[in-house]
Amino acid sequence: RSLIVTFECGIENQIVNVQEPNRCQYTITFKTPLLCAKAITEELLDKHEEL
Repeated sequence: RSLIVTFECGIENQIVNVQEPNRCQYTITFKTPLLCAKAITEELLDKHEEL
């Protein structure tokens, strides 16, 4: 069995697509705000302000 996960920027953590292109081979598209440049920048700024 094999699994390929594609991560994309998204508003919330969620699996948006699951496919089985071949027997026992799966692909998943997972969206997360952790990959969005704005979310990362805001998180870094918040940490900096705490110092």
